[in-house]
Amino acid sequence: MFEEKENEEQDEIEELKTIPIADYVKMRREQRKQEQAEFEAKLKVLQEKTDRLKRELGYKDRNQKTSE
Repeated sequence: MFEEKENEEQDEIEELKTIPIADYVKMRREQRKQEQAEFEAKLKVLQEKTDRLKRELGYKDRNQKTSE
């Protein structure tokens, strides 16, 4: 009796965890967009720091033409 009730509760929990494939795909897309936005924000910060350090150290920007 106790095991039967426990199994029913477990089945109910599993049913709650189950979502349609379309919803899962949509959820993963949104999650991926958020991860991509976070990555791009971190990348932008790193690029800005790199550019600042290059300026401080006297590196020439490869996009600028030298006047030699």
